Amino acid sequence: MGLDAFVMCRCWQDGLATPPPIPAEWLRVENSMFEIVDEHDTLENSMAVDRWQYDACPHPNMEAAEERVANWSAYRLFQTALKHVGWQHFPALKANLPEANGGQMPAAAAAVVLDELAYFNAQPQVGEETRLVNEDTAATVMVYVPSYDGVVCQGPGYRSGVTPSGFFLQVDGQPEFRTARFEQIVENGRATLTDGERSVVWPDKPFTGQRFAVASRTLTPAYFEPIVESLRILCEASVATGNPVAWT
Repeated sequence: MGLDAFVMCRCWQDGLATPPPIPAEWLRVENSMFEIVDEHDTLENSMAVDRWQYDACPHPNMEAAEERVANWSAYRLFQTALKHVGWQHFPALKANLPEANGGQMPAAAAAVVLDELAYFNAQPQVGEETRLVNEDTAATVMVYVPSYDGVVCQGPGYRSGVTPSGFFLQVDGQPEFRTARFEQIVENGRATLTDGERSVVWPDKPFTGQRFAVASRTLTPAYFEPIVESLRILCEASVATGNPVAWT
């Protein structure tokens, strides 16, 4: 799950699309989506419009741009980086980045966002990342997401994750296990985590590896390049067409 977005092209607005399979007056555009007026909104008409829209103009599905912005964890980390630099530098992003799927950003705001993204990219650093790493391979196992209070895994009766104060595991009815470094011992498919003083049974499938530690590193804008590039593409298409960015 995550955040996607698109910008509708101008072919329908400018009369450049092929004729629709139903009378044009039966169609309207709401929130960058074609809708069929109520009395003609049948499954047959809807399917016909969907097929037509896909190749009615040179833009697939009548979209000037369509981008995957990020999964929700990466998106929340991007918001944290913006906050670290200072929301006062990103008023358009603060006002228009969605908190859930849905909604739109007008083209006028998209033009401002392009400047804000350039400012973000010019920063020498945009915060720090706390993560749980496999000490033998340096592979990242968990990343601290402040918006989620560090929780990465949860299931019946337990929650676990990582924060700047350490890796944690909370199992109902037991004291919290929190440590900056631990080892994993696997026997018969079950994992026990130990930091030398305390041990706890890990309630999920074992991690890959034996030794783990919490580490931090400074983040630069390059860390968020995929998100920034997707937003740039969407905003440039919005400015070029005058149509909003539709969050999905």
